[in-house]
Amino acid sequence: MAISSADSIPTLCRVQIGEKIGGYRKDLLIENLSERDELFLVCSRCSGILRDACTVSSGEQVCEDCIDEDEQSLPNLQVRNTVIQLKCRCPLSQSGCEWSNEIKHCESHLQTCQFVYVNCQFGCDIVMTRAEEQSHLKETCVLRTVKCEHCGVVCVAGEINEHSGVCEELMVDCDLGCGVRVKREFLGKHLRTECEEGEVTCPYEKYGCDIGEVTRKELRPHLEEKRNTHTELRLNSMEEQIKNQNSLIEYLSTKVAALENHNQILAMKTQDRTNVLVWEIQNMHANLTFQTIIMKAPSSPVLKISRYEMRFGWWVEGDILTVDIFSVLGRDDGELEWPFIANCCIRLICDSDPVNRSLEIKKMIQVKRKSPSILNMPGTRIASVNKAIVLAPGFMRAGVLKIEIRLDGLNTI
Repeated sequence: MAISSADSIPTLCRVQIGEKIGGYRKDLLIENLSERDELFLVCSRCSGILRDACTVSSGEQVCEDCIDEDEQSLPNLQVRNTVIQLKCRCPLSQSGCEWSNEIKHCESHLQTCQFVYVNCQFGCDIVMTRAEEQSHLKETCVLRTVKCEHCGVVCVAGEINEHSGVCEELMVDCDLGCGVRVKREFLGKHLRTECEEGEVTCPYEKYGCDIGEVTRKELRPHLEEKRNTHTELRLNSMEEQIKNQNSLIEYLSTKVAALENHNQILAMKTQDRTNVLVWEIQNMHANLTFQTIIMKAPSSPVLKISRYEMRFGWWVEGDILTVDIFSVLGRDDGELEWPFIANCCIRLICDSDPVNRSLEIKKMIQVKRKSPSILNMPGTRIASVNKAIVLAPGFMRAGVLKIEIRLDGLNTI
């Protein structure tokens, strides 16, 4: 019988009736009781030797544990003293225990008796004697903790074999049978880069070598044998790459040139789309005193819009000012696009009140490359004429007339 609790071990030397524990077992006594001792030293209820003898109200001698809860009793010290001095053997003497002593020491002996069967402290299903317990706990119990001798991880003994199947520090044989032993941690690297039985392809396969897959040990003689062939294959591949790169460079150069030309055209179209010229005409008071037409050649500064150059002339008739617009002939005319159109805004500015006192006219102009010129104004093309403005009082100061000319919205047509 296995004992799982230290509290239940002493019951081995006592009588058990159902779940009730009574006095000491008579069969453990070294000497049998006399008839007289049977009358005075045996419990009338459990038939065991009186343990903690008591006298109940009926006069019976019973064990303290055999007394009913509502029963009155008195301890019998004389009987108790006699009983504890009786000589007995270990309840497990038949299993080989040679212990014997006074019966009062039997229960404490059982706490250390090496022949008592106990359950495993770790909870496995094995039952053993106390003498076998330490060996079981340290060496054979599947629930004991053990440390892997390879990596040092701690686990229960029953799982150590499973752990060994994945332990990274365990030395294992190569899967391909090359004869090498490596740590499992490095097995993958060995198979990929070192194993003589591992299948590889020739490094010159990308250049045209068609040997296919071979083992690593077969590759070395192949490389030695085909050295010249491999060199030729590589040179052919490099020549083809150079040819392709040159074709690509030529194609890209053409594309870059086209893009640069396109960008240049766009820049020409978009550059200086809005241009402003503030032009001060001097000595206007002298001109306004005559009622005849006075024609002035283009005398304004040049106003550029993109790469087109424009100049302006003026003439007066009484108090009417007319501004003419001319396109200046230039060296770049052959590179420009013709004809073109632009928005023209001519505004008179009053210095004393430039915000509220201004007069302006707006008109779209169109300039052709072969537009005619005025005979007395060579080097120009007529872009537009008769931009007339009435010279109202207050727009001249000290004989100076200030005109703002704005060109924007340039587009070729």
